[in-house]
Amino acid sequence: MGEYLTTEEAIKELKIARSTLYEWIAQGKVKAYKIAGGRKNYFKRGELEALFQPAEQELKKESPAAA
Repeated sequence: MGEYLTTEEAIKELKIARSTLYEWIAQGKVKAYKIAGGRKNYFKRGELEALFQPAEQELKKESPAAA
């Protein structure tokens, strides 16, 4: 089972605003999980990291190769 982050942990780790995280939830970019009967959102670390994988790969393609 993957590691879960709270909303606070997620926004600190990603260095984004809380509103950005909530927009991503509304847009379906991020899935928020809740514990039965709970109100807090939890996020899978792997799913959050996956958001940035395509951007990192694209940057590597665009950067000139070291000689």
